[in-house]
Amino acid sequence: MYVFLPKNTQFQLNNLINFVEGKQQRKMYNDNKVPVTSKCQIITGKADKICDNLNSINFGDAKIYDFGSKSAFFCIISDKADESKLFADKVLHHLFDDYVLIDIYKNTNPHVCIGISYACLGEYSPAVSELKNEKIQGVLKKIGIDFTSTYSIFSCKYLEFHKDYNKSTFKYLRLQSYCLQFICDFLGYLKIEQEDDKSMKSQSLEVKKVKVIIQKVISELYKTSPTVQEMACMADMSVSKFKVIFNNEYEESPHKYILDKKLLLARELLQTGSYSVSQVCYKVGFNYPSGFTRLFKQKFHCTPSELFFSN
Repeated sequence: MYVFLPKNTQFQLNNLINFVEGKQQRKMYNDNKVPVTSKCQIITGKADKICDNLNSINFGDAKIYDFGSKSAFFCIISDKADESKLFADKVLHHLFDDYVLIDIYKNTNPHVCIGISYACLGEYSPAVSELKNEKIQGVLKKIGIDFTSTYSIFSCKYLEFHKDYNKSTFKYLRLQSYCLQFICDFLGYLKIEQEDDKSMKSQSLEVKKVKVIIQKVISELYKTSPTVQEMACMADMSVSKFKVIFNNEYEESPHKYILDKKLLLARELLQTGSYSVSQVCYKVGFNYPSGFTRLFKQKFHCTPSELFFSN
């Protein structure tokens, strides 16, 4: 069905739509402008006292929820940021393990602090146990930076939780749901970081292979150099992969790199005056003097004979 509106009515409707859309955009902008900040750190449990139930610990208006995890993870929530931090310090006196503490807050209440046992992280993500302390600190720093991004997964989910929590009748359930989701996202983040770390280590091993092979070839310039296919086979990788790694490290192809080294050696030998052009040609692994002369002239702008007689 088609509806035709008078020109003035259509104009008014367009103005209304533009006004509503503009208002929504301004609202979205204002919502997103509210900063979400965080602080991530590893804290060691001090265990001055033994506490079987973290929920029984009290401190001002701040509340702690263990969610039945037996201290594997917990959440502290408070309307006061300073109070939440002091409460977190107090809770640590009842814990034995190392904990990752993540403070999450914006310029309005509530302030949330999530504590996750290092052992718990290692149980659900074995890769965590392989990470050294400085690596974990690096990951925590990245997560902290990610919180400052308006459109990050952590920031968006916190803003959604923040809005729903303040309106919710079932605040405990909403908080529990958010904490569990946050921990799942956090574990996923750690897994990605660990996979990236392994990928970099694997790549560094491949780079090392390529460098060892090239060093061997350069030490034997007096011999006929292996082809790229042969070098790739020595490195146990495809020709294309060998070329990519080589180019990333040396910024030129394997063939050109080795050829330049041979020609430089040939020039040094000719400058001594102890060898003829033909002798130098064969000494640096060339099979044909004509080809050697052509490549030498391309690089040094003079023939091998000209250089030989000039000395």
